[in-house]
Amino acid sequence: MNKAGVSVNIKRFFVLVVIGTMLCLSEASFCWPVIEVVFEDNQFTIFNRGDEDLNWRATVEITGEPNERAPLGENAGALLANFNKDVNQHVTAAAWDPVNEWIWVTYTTDATAIAYTFDNEYQNFSEARRIGAGECIDGAWANGLLYLPPYNSNVLNRYNSAGQNIGAVEMAFPIVGIAADDQRDRLFLMSADDTLIHVFRLSGDGSVGREIGVIENHLEFHDNDVSFGIEWVYKHFEGNLWMISPHSGGVHEIYVDTGTWQCVEEVQNFVVFQGGDEPPETSIGHDGHNLWVGGFLEDDVRIYDDGIREFYWLTIEPKSGVVQPEQNQEANVIFDDDGLIGGDYSATIHIESNDPATPEYDLPVSFFIIGTPDLVVEWSDTTGFPNIIDFNMRFDDINVEEPYSFQFIVRNKGTDDLEIFEITTRSQFFSIDFRDGVILAPGYWQEVELVFRTEEEGEFNEFLTLVSNDPDGEDGLNFPIHASTLPPPIITIDPEEIACELGWRELGELVVNISNDGESALRWRGELTGMQDNVRLTIIEPPVGVIAAGADQDIILVAEFVETDSLPSEFDLTFFSNDPETPEKIVHIVVQTLGVQEMGATLPTTTRLLSLYPNPFNSSTTITFGLNKSAPMRLAVYGVDGRLVEDLVKGRDAYPPGYHKIVWNAAGVPAGSYLVRFEAGEGVVQEQWVRLVK
Repeated sequence: MNKAGVSVNIKRFFVLVVIGTMLCLSEASFCWPVIEVVFEDNQFTIFNRGDEDLNWRATVEITGEPNERAPLGENAGALLANFNKDVNQHVTAAAWDPVNEWIWVTYTTDATAIAYTFDNEYQNFSEARRIGAGECIDGAWANGLLYLPPYNSNVLNRYNSAGQNIGAVEMAFPIVGIAADDQRDRLFLMSADDTLIHVFRLSGDGSVGREIGVIENHLEFHDNDVSFGIEWVYKHFEGNLWMISPHSGGVHEIYVDTGTWQCVEEVQNFVVFQGGDEPPETSIGHDGHNLWVGGFLEDDVRIYDDGIREFYWLTIEPKSGVVQPEQNQEANVIFDDDGLIGGDYSATIHIESNDPATPEYDLPVSFFIIGTPDLVVEWSDTTGFPNIIDFNMRFDDINVEEPYSFQFIVRNKGTDDLEIFEITTRSQFFSIDFRDGVILAPGYWQEVELVFRTEEEGEFNEFLTLVSNDPDGEDGLNFPIHASTLPPPIITIDPEEIACELGWRELGELVVNISNDGESALRWRGELTGMQDNVRLTIIEPPVGVIAAGADQDIILVAEFVETDSLPSEFDLTFFSNDPETPEKIVHIVVQTLGVQEMGATLPTTTRLLSLYPNPFNSSTTITFGLNKSAPMRLAVYGVDGRLVEDLVKGRDAYPPGYHKIVWNAAGVPAGSYLVRFEAGEGVVQEQWVRLVK
């Protein structure tokens, strides 16, 4: 409830019954029901002064309330639930019956329409009514009737809540979308011929009256997409028309000027069909609070938050009844001011009965809400909410000289405008990105950035103070802030320069070690630049990481000679880190390549296994190795289980120096990974994996 009281001004309404000339047995009796209504103390009493049973029904028409809505985008488009009662059925959301609180869903596969009830959590769906309605895609509810046009037909069928077809209305065009404004007796029909939305007046008996307008320009406000589903929500003052764009997968809220019947602006849109490209046969409904969406190829109906607050502050309980002669029945008028914003509210209670002399009575209702702003401050519960804003819970390590940003939200959960005069801290180490004097309407919010930065080490404790017109916080709301710093990380790179030599088609492995000699975590990112034509240089693991204080990490790079030119290739491996002293460190890499002719004409500078090419291979691969002097050697292939597969070169006393190539023909060897082991001279052992694919 609001913090201030509610002032209700409801006139007492007394009905004088005029006695007709048709009498039954005497002048003191009637052969029909006669209604008398007395209102007192938020309750009205229905008296039957006649001789037949009196059937009555009460409806509420909201005639005035403040025009406010919640901020768009906070929850708009959130999937609240989905609903599927029959598998392999193409279902569409048709219409909402607010009297019985039923959602009507059409099943085009077996040509039925079914009304369902459900609870406040959109669960426990239960069938309330089933009718054979034909292949209908969209529908509307107004004046106690369900309007269902068969697919692409001029016929508009009408059903009462008992499921009985009370007759069809023949229209001048085929209908592909339908909606209704039950409060203002309007029916919206979209033509399949030209997509124009025709607006008709509805009569109390459910008949379609004269045309009062045509909405011609809606296409440009929903992606120029042909749509079979429309919805009109009278509670959405700033965007009363909803359209669905099946091929883009979205719904659009559009403001329509009901004076000119022209679309003025698109208020919001969000995606409901992930992936889009749905067939045109889709529709939307609205249950007074949220959107229902279904499609021709869909097996379920989904309920989405429309991002708008709808208040239903006046209800009648019970809404209808039967009063026997000379008896009476009481009905309560229930006012719910919870969440209402400040301003004037007015409504009319319409009471209909089967009294032929006076079938309708109106009870005017009005009251004024004194609104109150309510400031709420929110942040993540993983960072101390609601007791403290703790930077150390947000960041693993906080270093000196580095800025740390923390976001929190100020929200108005009250019923009147909230003015935030200032948000401050008294510490030079905490700064606020906020403009003083911000005004937030009820339901609106704003994100505020709090930044911590210091050149000192130690513990920092302060208060965040918010001053506003919230009566509960006139002296300011205070929230404790905490941050503690550690000495910064220190990055060390070894080596800082690399020079290597690659033979033709050779792969080489380079190792760079990063160590953290500081007292807090080192966060680093590597970026490789340089020529990639002659030599391809890649980093094996993703070039980013975190190194704890006192720890180190090896960065593995692979260099591959991909051309035959003998050219040096130069690269820079730049490390960016949170070391405040050296935020950038560069490792310079030079790779010298030896062409085919040079490899035959010169002696290698070292004894080593040079390359296996191709790798992977599907029949044979060439193994290249170099000897800088004559030496005994062995070249063998092993399986993953350590079993010897083949000796390519058996040990001998003197294998000549130079570059050598050995072809391994793997015919008859099963596909898989194999280890090539190169042994030469004393202590030279090198291994490289090769993969055989077939």
